[in-house]
Amino acid sequence: MKIVRSILLTVLMISLLASCAPARESAEEKRNALLESNFACEARLTCDLGDDVVSYTMEIHPGERTDLTLIEPEELKGLKASVEGEDLTLTYQDVLFACETPGDTVYPPVMLLPAAWAALKEGVLGGSEMTEEGLLASFSRFEGEEEYIFTFLFGNEETPLKRITLEKNGRELASAVILRTLMT
Repeated sequence: MKIVRSILLTVLMISLLASCAPARESAEEKRNALLESNFACEARLTCDLGDDVVSYTMEIHPGERTDLTLIEPEELKGLKASVEGEDLTLTYQDVLFACETPGDTVYPPVMLLPAAWAALKEGVLGGSEMTEEGLLASFSRFEGEEEYIFTFLFGNEETPLKRITLEKNGRELASAVILRTLMT
C-alpha cells in the first residue's frame, strides 16, 4: 500500500509541475513581449502609506529612462519625474511628492511603477498561473536585503498589462490598475 501511495504521490507531483510549465513559459513570453514593445500607459496607483492610503493617476513611459506625469490629484497635475539606471535614480520637480515614502518600503509612490518595470526587466520569476482575468506572474526585486514581490496581471495584445501589485512580507503595499494602454 505504501508503494502505491508513493507512486500516486509522485505522479501527482509530476503532473502539478508539468501543469505549471505552460504558465511559466507564457509568463516569460509576456515579459519579453512587453519589454520589447513601446509600451506606455495611464495607470491608477494606490499606495498604503501606513497612516493613509493615497491614489494617483499617472501617465508612464517605461524604458531605460521612465518618464512619469501626474494627471490626478488635480493639485499635482502636470508634475513630471523621470527615473533612470539600475539604481533607479529619480529626477523630480516636487520634493514633497518624491519623498512620501510608505512605512514598509524604500519606494516612494513616484518610484513604484519604475521599480515594477525594473522587476519585470531583471527580476526573478517566482511563480505564474492562468486565471479568468489573465496570466498572473510574480517577479522578485531586491533592495539591499529586502525582497519586494511585484505581481503582474497580463492580458491580451490590446491590453498587454492590466494590473501590478507590490508586496513585501505578504503585505500589499501598492497596486496599479492600467486604465489605458498608450502604445507609442
